[in-house]
Amino acid sequence: MLLLGLGLGLLVVVTSAVRVPFLRSLEMSNTTIEKRGDTKYVFLHHIVGNTYLYTQDDWVADIKSIQSMGVDAIALNYGASSWELDQIASAYAAAKSISSPLKLFLSPDFTSHACDLDPLIAEIKRFAGHPSQFKVNGRVMVSSFEGKCLKQVGWQKIKSEVGAYLMPFISGLEGQF
Repeated sequence: MLLLGLGLGLLVVVTSAVRVPFLRSLEMSNTTIEKRGDTKYVFLHHIVGNTYLYTQDDWVADIKSIQSMGVDAIALNYGASSWELDQIASAYAAAKSISSPLKLFLSPDFTSHACDLDPLIAEIKRFAGHPSQFKVNGRVMVSSFEGKCLKQVGWQKIKSEVGAYLMPFISGLEGQF
């Protein structure tokens, strides 16, 4: 059995070989994801950069599979390729089309994504009102991979202009706050 702590009090318990369709190369068995308490959530990162050939049906299949594992929301990790926003829109449309209780949220990858605030805020606002948008206490969830380039003032602008709940990962800042 493998226990993984994922932040925000999340716990993933992996015990033995279930094929996970959205991660076609990943083999696990008897996977159990446990949600602990009322305010703790289980998230899964989906790398949008690996979805170039996806159709909305592929997103529906992934969402159903992920939802069946007890995941609360999918972090859509995306970079700078223009087609990735189209795939994100397709993911949101897929979740809505099946009335999925599973939610989605944006997680820009700043090793690829530009650190330009105006387009980033526009991207977040584009999906903020979507019925499949994950929110924390009514605030739009925004994650990231890296993002030090935005500096504190940039993150504050996202928080204030979008009303975002921020949960970025920025290497080198662990344990500093």
